[in-house]
Amino acid sequence: MADPTSSRFPLLRAALRAVGLAPEKVDQVVQFIVELLSEDQAPAAGPDLGAFKLRDDFLSPAEKSFFLVLRGVIGADGEVLAKIRLGDLFYPSRGDYGARAGLRNRVDRKHVDFLVCHPKTFEPWFGVELDDSSHAREDRKERDDLVNKIFGAAGLPLMRFAVRTAYAPGEVEDRLIREAGFQRIATNSPPAPAASAERVVLTPSRETDTSARPCPKCESPMVLRTAKSGDRAGNRFWGCSNYPRCRAVVEV
Repeated sequence: MADPTSSRFPLLRAALRAVGLAPEKVDQVVQFIVELLSEDQAPAAGPDLGAFKLRDDFLSPAEKSFFLVLRGVIGADGEVLAKIRLGDLFYPSRGDYGARAGLRNRVDRKHVDFLVCHPKTFEPWFGVELDDSSHAREDRKERDDLVNKIFGAAGLPLMRFAVRTAYAPGEVEDRLIREAGFQRIATNSPPAPAASAERVVLTPSRETDTSARPCPKCESPMVLRTAKSGDRAGNRFWGCSNYPRCRAVVEV
């Protein structure tokens, strides 16, 4: 029966033969190394998972204050999410595998403070960053510039607010109206104390070029598909080849 170690360490065997060792001596040296490697060793200790504790600062006082104001201003017209990873929000659509992996690594540990979405579909509408004094540092400026460019490339608005101990709902409303497509509409319901008789609603409108064959969202090639279910079953449409990462649809 063949020695089970006879095919192991071919480079080592070749080197030993090159210095003049006989085949049986080569086998003895290799066997000795195999025995050394297989000696019983104390098993390595696993990670101490019991070291994890619940953080008390998931949201800072300023973040909690802003979150409550923003959620109150938007109401049922949108959903406010906190601390969303950029890697869960964006993806690179161009380049080979290595280039895309490099781009993903650049956003791997970055997040946006708040993300406002459609209340039912959770389509992202805009992001919000709270900037404290640390954002004046050069490394933070580079990080903020990177985040701004990513949001801009994806066509998703990003609003920045200075950190404060408290926020006035009226100021937040005004910024949303100027920068995020909100509008004020009259409401028939009686206003709450010290509240306006009008409320703000979000009316985002991202126009889609229905004549374009490249994806209007990520520029990837569109694929001609046929709806298999629902009210539009049998109808043909152009769908993004990056589905489900990109769900852009263009009617034929």
